[in-house]
Amino acid sequence: WETQNSVTPCDKDWQVVGGGCQATRYTTAEAAEGLQKSVPMDNGWYCWGGDKHRQQYKTFAICMKLQF
Repeated sequence: WETQNSVTPCDKDWQVVGGGCQATRYTTAEAAEGLQKSVPMDNGWYCWGGDKHRQQYKTFAICMKLQF
C-alpha cells in the first residue's frame, strides 16, 4: 500500500512476524522526519506519517503460515 497511513494485513491462517515502511517521496531526511509509527497491528504492519512533508509510504508485512 502507498499512503500516509496504511496497514498491510496478513492473510487468514498467517501471522505477522515483521514488516516496515518505505518512503516514496522526498529525501531520506524528510522521510525519517515524517515517519511517526512503524509497528505490527491487527495481524498486519502499520505505517503512519505526519503531514509535515506529505510523505507517502509503501507498507510491507512479513507473514508466516500457521500450522498446527
